Amino acid sequence: MAPHADIDVSHVAQGLDPRSENAELVTISIGKIMDCDKVTEETLLNAAKDLGFFYLDIFEHALHSAPRDKSTKLPKEFQQRRETFEDINNTLGDMGRVILDSLSRSLNLGDKQNLVKHHRKGHASTTALGLLKYLPHEPKSEEVGHVSHTDIGSLSMVFSDVGGLQVYHPGKKAWMFIPPKPGHTVCNIGDSAEFLSKNLLRSSLHRVIPHPAEKGKSKLTVVYLMRPETDAVFIDREGKEWRSVDWHNMKNRLFAEDLESQASNLALTGRLGHDDLWDEKEL
Repeated sequence: MAPHADIDVSHVAQGLDPRSENAELVTISIGKIMDCDKVTEETLLNAAKDLGFFYLDIFEHALHSAPRDKSTKLPKEFQQRRETFEDINNTLGDMGRVILDSLSRSLNLGDKQNLVKHHRKGHASTTALGLLKYLPHEPKSEEVGHVSHTDIGSLSMVFSDVGGLQVYHPGKKAWMFIPPKPGHTVCNIGDSAEFLSKNLLRSSLHRVIPHPAEKGKSKLTVVYLMRPETDAVFIDREGKEWRSVDWHNMKNRLFAEDLESQASNLALTGRLGHDDLWDEKEL
């Protein structure tokens, strides 16, 4: 059983206040993690086991990209920016492996269980670098933000300068905003890292809603979704064995299901019966 799977969330959709306080996330220095600073590594571990979210200061330390494969064809409008995309993808992947290695050592995982072993550079995976656009909120909008969920993969890095991301805080039993922090990315642990760590890490419930102070703005978000190699194997919250690619495909299909189907499945949110939807009346 995952450490958060049995938390009572029956009250989650009741009386939500969009002006709720911001979540207090720790800030992790990628440079100090690369230098194996013990205090920083302990802070990272605690964040990954507790709320599952943290800020990562990534602009203080340069990482070198691996040689690029020129074989893939891209749309014409992307050709001139290809090297930029590849550099970003490679650099974030390197940073992700640094984070996963630190967590593995802090958890005393054996060499074969080290999370990096399931995220090797150059091996096939469903890892993705994407751009998400959230439209401005309008009265009676039916498609706003992103439904509450836990992430499919191992580690997500979120870049945005507009608020709206919320995490459900199990201790305070409340949704809390995670404000953008200049010069930092918001990182969170996903399902795959939780399962591969034998449920020691936390894949937290989160969502995107219109921020009351910025509801008239479009929200552009760049996301790096680090996922295990396609054939990596783990056990889910219900004791079922999955290949990483099958978990990815199943959960993506679940996003398209109706609310009743989503609520009857533990996979989307880590909680049975959870069908929380944001209500525009909260604004």
